[in-house]
Amino acid sequence: MRLIKSMRLNKSVRNKWSRVQKTIREKPAMSAGAISLGVIALLAATMFATREPASAEAQIDKNVTKRAAMARATSGDADAAQAPAVDAVKPTTPKAAPVTITGCLERNDETFRLKDTTGSDAPRSRSWKSGFLKKGPKPIDVIDASKRLKLGDHVGQRVSVTGTLVDREMQVRSLKRVAPSCS
Repeated sequence: MRLIKSMRLNKSVRNKWSRVQKTIREKPAMSAGAISLGVIALLAATMFATREPASAEAQIDKNVTKRAAMARATSGDADAAQAPAVDAVKPTTPKAAPVTITGCLERNDETFRLKDTTGSDAPRSRSWKSGFLKKGPKPIDVIDASKRLKLGDHVGQRVSVTGTLVDREMQVRSLKRVAPSCS
C-alpha cells in the first residue's frame, strides 16, 4: 500500500511556474555595471564624509583678504588700490588651565606615562575589552622638559601630577607622591 501520493500540479499552475523560471534565467537582478557603479558611488560618499574641513585660521585669512580686496576695489583712491592687504588677525588660543591627575607612573625607554588615572580632568575612552560599553581611564604621557622633577625616582609609585594637559600629553609643573606603590 502506498502512503504518499505523488502530487501533480494542474496545467495552469505549471505554465505560470515555467514562465517565472524563464524570467529568472533570462534577466539577472542587477548587472555587473550597476553593481560597480554603486560601489564607486559608495566610495566617493565615504571620501567626502571623512574629508577634514579647512582650518579656522585659513578660513579667517581668506575672509580678511577678500574683504580688504573688496574695500580697495570699491574705493576710488589709487593709493588704496596699491596698498598691501591687511594682515589677518589670528585668534589667540587660550592657554590650557592647569589640571591635577593621579595615577601610576611608569617608564618606557625614555618616556614616562601615567596609567590607571583618576581625577575629574583625566581623559577616559572606550575599549574593546568592555565591548565599547564602558569608559575607562586612558594613559597620559608625562613630559618634564626641565628635568627638575626627577621622574625616574618616582617610577612604580602612585603620584599626583599637576600641569597642562593637551592631547593626552601633560607638561608637568609639580609632582607629589600619593602612595609608595601602585598596588
